[in-house]
Formats: sequence, structure tokens, C-alpha cells
Amino acid sequence: MDIAELRYILSRYAPIGIATFAVCMLLGMAAAYVPARTYQTHATVTIEPGGPSGPTTPTTASISQVNFSLLALQERASAETLKTAAAEDVPVELRDEQVRVAAVVETSVLKITGTGHSPEAVAAYVNAMAQRLAGATVPLVVVRLTVLDPAPVPIQAISPNVKATLLAAAVFGLLSAVFVCLLVRKVRAASDPETVVRERFGAPVLGEIPRLGALRRGRSDVVSMLDSGAPAELRVAFEQVRTNLEIRLAQLRGTGLAVVAAEAGVGCSTVAAGLGYSFASVGRDVVLIDSDLRVPSLAKVFGVPDDHGLGARAAVGGSPRTQATRYAGLRVLPAGELSGRAADVVSASLPRAVEELRDDARLLLIDTPPQREAPEAALAAALAGAVVLVVGPKPVDQLDAASTIRRLEESGAVLLGVVVNGVSLRRFRRAHRVRRPEIARSTVSVDELERRLADVNDLTDDAAKGDGSGEQTSLSGLTRHR
Repeated sequence: MDIAELRYILSRYAPIGIATFAVCMLLGMAAAYVPARTYQTHATVTIEPGGPSGPTTPTTASISQVNFSLLALQERASAETLKTAAAEDVPVELRDEQVRVAAVVETSVLKITGTGHSPEAVAAYVNAMAQRLAGATVPLVVVRLTVLDPAPVPIQAISPNVKATLLAAAVFGLLSAVFVCLLVRKVRAASDPETVVRERFGAPVLGEIPRLGALRRGRSDVVSMLDSGAPAELRVAFEQVRTNLEIRLAQLRGTGLAVVAAEAGVGCSTVAAGLGYSFASVGRDVVLIDSDLRVPSLAKVFGVPDDHGLGARAAVGGSPRTQATRYAGLRVLPAGELSGRAADVVSASLPRAVEELRDDARLLLIDTPPQREAPEAALAAALAGAVVLVVGPKPVDQLDAASTIRRLEESGAVLLGVVVNGVSLRRFRRAHRVRRPEIARSTVSVDELERRLADVNDLTDDAAKGDGSGEQTSLSGLTRHR
């Protein structure tokens, strides 16, 4: 991934990245300001040989005595009894504050450290304990303890460190925003049928066909919907697939195209019928062959008789009898009645039909049965020479597509690309930015409409009087309809 691609991803998913950064900053601010602040201070007590009368000249024995007494002094300074006794010297209003005291012995120095949430209480407890310890005596050891540095009242809290916490939250938020944007991009790419097909099969995606309720429920067929122009998403989808196929067919100089699918239920016949109509609508001479003798459908879609189709031709012989449709330039060779085993019938009749119908100026579209269920599907693909593979939008629909592509390559057919059928309408609109057609509204006022209708009434009355029929047609009632 280069910098340009990273910039595109960050700009594409900027709202998600900003939201992630904001959440991290809110958590950082909560960690910086919500917890109670902790303060720390310390006092320094020196340890030197001597007694109450004053210091003595250090000797080897006295220095040894001091070193021997260091651990005992550390234990005494950290004891809870000293803290309890020192509480009497602490102001009454500060005695209830929780203060933790620890003592550490360094070279001839005892460092008493206090930690708590009240800076005044921390300083008061540490100084009181240092004074108590300086006034005490160590048994069997002659040493003198002096408070060298009293504990000052701390001003700045040691935790939470507001600046460091906010800086860490900002850095973590930036990294998290980049990571989340990349993750969203990866997840969307994994759920995008076009990306999955391209990465899994290495084949170009010719287009996507949106999922429409009218097609799923059988209330309408794809050709009728394309002919009526509604919805616009379906027309745009087939125009895109047709354009991509025209480019590849021109490069291949082919005149045959088989529409195949790995298994039933992904809409192979729907795509074949829609492509046939789409090619014919731009002036191409198209013959659509229904080679799915097990579940034929093209005759019903185009409203043509199903007799004398591919199956009947295998039984009686003769030239193929294509059926003209109501769409200019589009003829259909239906499947016909099955007069034997489907594989045997297709093997006997389809090669002759393709040979007789093939023409340089004509496009042969062959609707094939599912590759997994029908062995004759590979023959139809090989006869066409070029193949379009139809897959569903779900990953489970694409599991068998890889093996289907291998079988098609073994048959000698050229895979032009993949059509993903059944993507969600919302995703299709977002990807292709298809707008719903606006309904034209009349700008004629009601008065103008009534005037025009009155003129029509006058013309109608004159015509009725002129022909002597005496019958008058009045349109004045129409003025009530606005």
C-alpha cells in the first residue's frame, strides 16, 4: 500500500477515523481529569556519629555503628507506630487524610517520602515523622539524627500526569483512527462481491445486477421491466454489462456467448434474457438459444411458442426454427419438449443449431443449465467460444465458481468475466449513484385547464352539429378533475 492509497482510504472513511480519534481523546481526558490527583513530597534526615551533646570525630568504630544502625532506622521510620505518634503533631483537620509513608536509607541519609491526595496533609505527616525520628534515640548506638530538608507542600501532582496522558491519548487516537479506517476498508472489501470475485477468481467483474422484489416473487420478468424502463437501476446494470461485453467480444472477434452458472438459483436465465434484450435494443441481430432442457424459461419470458425447439429438433431433424419476439432484432430458439435424456438431446441438436445460426453479423446467446448438474453445459460453453459466469452475491454462492472456471478453461471456452446477480438495491445505488426518476408535474393552472377544456367542448359541439347526428359530447365534467 502506497501513500496515495492510504490517503484515499483515510479521506474515504474520514468520519469513522474522526469518531475513533474523538473516542480516544474522550477516554484520555477522562483518565487525566476524573481520577483524584496524587501528591508526593519527602524530607531528608542526616545520620552522623554523635550524641545529644553534639557530633564527635568520626572513627572507624563509629562509622561501623552508623552503618549497622541504618536498617533499624529504616524499619522504625516506616513503622505504623511512628506514623500514629506523629499524627499528634499534625493539625486536626488533616489527620483523617490518607497518607502513605515510606523510608529509604541512602549513604548516611534517611529519606522519608509521603504520598496522598492532600498536599498539606502529606507535607504535615512527613515533617512530623521526621521530627519524631530526629528526637528519638537508637539503642546501643550513639548517632545523631538531624532534619536536613523539611518536606515542602507539593504543588504539582505526580498522577495523573495531564499533559502526558493527553499526549498519549492523541498519539493512540491517531494510530487507532488509521487502523480502524484500514480495518473498515478491509471488511467492506471482504463483503463486496466485486472485490471478492476479482481477488478469488482473478476474473474481471462485468457488472452487478440489483436484487428486485418483483423478479424474486415472479410478479414480472426481466425483459418486461427493461422494456418499461423501470426501475432505472436494472437498465443501468444491463447497460454496463453489455458495454463491457461489447469491448471484450470486439477484442475476441467472437459471435457466440454462453451464459453459465455453477449451480441453479443464481439467475443465469434472467441474465441471459436481459442481455438478449439489451443487445437487441441497440440494433444487434440476436438469437437467444435455450439449452436448459431441464428447466426451460426463455419461451415463457418472451411469450413465444415452446414447440419445435431444441428438443423437438433433435427428434425430427431439420433446420432450427427460431421464434420471432415482439422486440426488433431478437429471436429465440426455445428448449422445446424434451424427447429423451437432456444431455443426449443437447449433444445431438445444439452443435448443428449453432453451426447453422452462426453469422458474423449475428450474436448467439446460449442460456446453459447449471454446470454442476448438467454435463452438457460444458459443451454449450465450448460451442459458444466465449463465456459469462453468473454468481450470487453471497460467499456461499461463489464456492463452486472456481471449479466451474477450471472446467470452462478445460473445455476451451474463454471466460470474458463475471456477473454478480442479486446485489442489494441500496448498495447498487450507492456504488453507481443511480437516481430515481422524478415525476413530471404540470405547471398549468386550473383556470387555464378549464379554458382549454371549454375550447375542446366548443369544437366537439361544432363537429356534432356538422355531421347531423345530434349527438353532443361534453367534456365540461372533466374540469372537476384537477
